[in-house]
Amino acid sequence: MIGFRRPTFAEDLPLDRTLDAVCAAVQMLLPLLFLLLLSALPAASSDQKAIPIHEAVRDLDRDFVPVRLEESVTLTGILISDPVILGTAASLVNLQDDTGGIVLFTPDTSVLVGHFKRGDVVEVQGNISQYKGQEQLLIEQIWQLGTRPVPPPRDVLAAGPAFNLIFAFLIF
Repeated sequence: MIGFRRPTFAEDLPLDRTLDAVCAAVQMLLPLLFLLLLSALPAASSDQKAIPIHEAVRDLDRDFVPVRLEESVTLTGILISDPVILGTAASLVNLQDDTGGIVLFTPDTSVLVGHFKRGDVVEVQGNISQYKGQEQLLIEQIWQLGTRPVPPPRDVLAAGPAFNLIFAFLIF
C-alpha cells in the first residue's frame, strides 16, 4: 500500500511559524516588486538631448515662425532674470545660452517662483510656442543644475542689423 503524506497547510502550523513563512516569502518577493515598480516610474530628468536655443527657435524660411513650433525640446542655459509673476495665474523667466535666448513660460506660478533665481543653470523641457510673435518655451519640466555668474550684457545698437539676432539676450 502506498501512503500519501497530507500536505502541511497554514492552519496546521503554529501561528509564529506561519508568520515566519509569510515574512520569508515577502522578503524574497520585495526586491523583485521594487525593481518592477522602479522600472515603471518616469525618469527624473529628460531622456531628450538638450539642443542650443538658436536651434530651437530657428526660422529657415524667414516667415517669423520657428521650424520647431509646437515641438517638445530640451534646453540648457542660465537664467538671466528672476522669475516674474504675471497676475495670479502665470510666470516667466528669461533663459540664455551661448547661441540665443528664450522666454520660459508657465501658467503655474509655483513652478518658478521661490525655486529659481537669476544665475541658476537649468535644464528645461517644454514645447516651443509663440505669444504675440515672440518665441517662448511652455515649461513641462525644469531642473536646476547649479549656479554661475550671469553673462555680461552685449552692446548692441537697437537700429543695427544684428538687433533681430539678439532676442532674449541680456543687452545694454
